[in-house]
Amino acid sequence: MKPIKRIWLIVSAIAAFGLAAIVFYYAYITYDQLVATTPVVVTARPIEPYTIVTPDHLELKDMPRAILEENIYVSVADITGRIATSRIPAGSLIYKPLVVAPSQFRYTDDPNLEVVSIPVDPARAVGGQIRVGHIVSIYRAARASKILEASDPLAILSQQGAAVELLTSAPVVDVRSGRGGDVEQRTAPSDMEEDAQTNRGSALEIVTLAVSPEITSDLIRLAVEQHTNYELWLSLAPADRGSTAVSSAESGSQ
Repeated sequence: MKPIKRIWLIVSAIAAFGLAAIVFYYAYITYDQLVATTPVVVTARPIEPYTIVTPDHLELKDMPRAILEENIYVSVADITGRIATSRIPAGSLIYKPLVVAPSQFRYTDDPNLEVVSIPVDPARAVGGQIRVGHIVSIYRAARASKILEASDPLAILSQQGAAVELLTSAPVVDVRSGRGGDVEQRTAPSDMEEDAQTNRGSALEIVTLAVSPEITSDLIRLAVEQHTNYELWLSLAPADRGSTAVSSAESGSQ
């Protein structure tokens, strides 16, 4: 046999073996995806909306490995502590949009805190510069009684002024304009000056807070009282009060 033919046969054999190996590899992958199984988390019983998922809601079930290409939770650890956004029947795969982090669905990771919105006057809320992440102190201020018509300066000065009461300090989890739109935030004077002529962002009029349930009724009552003889004032809490405010809200919710 001529050397050229011998080389050609060797090359052809190598190519044939290589092609067979490729075909075998893809056939194996396809077979593995269709036949081989892997444990995947499913619901052990129906999960209702607004439910914090625990291991008791879940179980593992062997599924074809190809199911891993779906947008689903795979392990119990990945889903525990999240909250359901809609009803999930028993035995169902758990798609990620149906169970999300609590802060994504109800603005706070603490399931024991109540989330409440109150209307605010920007002039009484740090000039409308409050934003998500701030810790604010909420004050209830009684409007000063009308000064009596008197010519004696001492009589005028003796009139009682506003009585101020600190209700609570709480984290801000959302801010909105009066119609629920986004609020234009400014963080530096230079930004304010630069955009003074073009800024059309809505003013802050609604602040949403995460508080203990015991405080919620007081805040709602205060919001209603703003139409009578009381005013609502918000201040940025001292920096060392931030952790205290969050701890108080958590302990009050237990």
